[in-house]
Amino acid sequence: YLHSEVTAPPSWQVTISPDSFYIVPYGTVYVHLSLSVPDTANRGADIVVRFIDSVSGETLSLCRRFILDQIPMMSISDGDTVSRLKIDLSGEIHATGGYIDVDNSLVTIHSSGIHNIVESTGRLDMESSEIKAGTGGQYDFEMAGILRLNNSIISGSQGIQFNSPDSLSLTNLLAVNSGGYGFKFSGSPGTYIVQNIFVENPLNSAVIFDVVPACTLWGVYVNGASSNDVELLSSNVTVIGGSIDSSKVQCDVNSEFTFGWPLYLNVLGPDSSFLEGVECYLLNAHGDTVYTGTTENYTVGPINLPVYKKLSGAYEIYTPYTLELSWSGLDTSLIVDPVNPTFLTVVLTGHPFIRGDVNADGYVDVSDIVYFIANLMPAPNFGCLDAADFNDDGSIDVTDGVFGINN
Repeated sequence: YLHSEVTAPPSWQVTISPDSFYIVPYGTVYVHLSLSVPDTANRGADIVVRFIDSVSGETLSLCRRFILDQIPMMSISDGDTVSRLKIDLSGEIHATGGYIDVDNSLVTIHSSGIHNIVESTGRLDMESSEIKAGTGGQYDFEMAGILRLNNSIISGSQGIQFNSPDSLSLTNLLAVNSGGYGFKFSGSPGTYIVQNIFVENPLNSAVIFDVVPACTLWGVYVNGASSNDVELLSSNVTVIGGSIDSSKVQCDVNSEFTFGWPLYLNVLGPDSSFLEGVECYLLNAHGDTVYTGTTENYTVGPINLPVYKKLSGAYEIYTPYTLELSWSGLDTSLIVDPVNPTFLTVVLTGHPFIRGDVNADGYVDVSDIVYFIANLMPAPNFGCLDAADFNDDGSIDVTDGVFGINN
């Protein structure tokens, strides 16, 4: 059982349809309310509607301000919460020094030339929502301050610019059918996480970086860009994962762009058990070692493997990689050529051994030298030839005994 409370300026004579007291069937997610206000309603006046559980008294949804059809120049500004609403907006979204929350809502902008701003002292949270251009609507965004835009869509904008925000969190954000660029990152954010951003069918470049120092983004997906997929101006950017056409990456003389994929590695022993302490080495196509480490908690990763680097007039490829693994004398190497996130499980085969432990007692000491000399002639007679190969040159001879004595 729900009932609603409405407060508004007395002259508005607000009515609610169908009723102010009703039963909500089990499993209901949305409740539709129709509100009627006079055409003379003043800009900026508030309507507050609360849905209250008649049994527990709990407030189920609270919307500080409704942005209603047919009210000209109504804006979303500091302190506004737009929650589970479908609204038409003829004004702007403007956070000057306060907090705006857009949650599970659809905001349609109908006017042209709208410049939406989140100033350096403002904050915008947008969750599971969509902002789009209505008929004749034209708008763009310039954002600073504290920004958290997750699982949302911005459709039909002229561009979305992030201008040195204090804090930036973009996760699963789609810019579609932009009349200009998709996203533009300018300057350096204080803190940031950018993961899985999508740009579809922008009129110009999909993603622009303008004077952005070294930063890493995870998952940038571009489809149908009329110009560049990525454009860099005095910036140094790494993207791990996504869908970017390397021929549509443009860098000026002061920029550098690197694209790569993550590698996750598990190593199993001959008995199919996960191994700890496996030594791992990764070498790129030029023979440079790009990673050295050991398996901890039975896994390694993510290891970000650059696939290519692009500069002004230069293009460098780093694949394929050589992966070398070593554990208790079991060594192997294989080729890794990432074209997607790579999840790799390697099984080391053979018999574990300790180099130099010729008599297999679990220690390397003088008794192994005595055992080695006694069993070297006339032909090497050892249970594990690898253990007897003291100097690891691939052959068993007197030089191994000398190496063992000297070391």
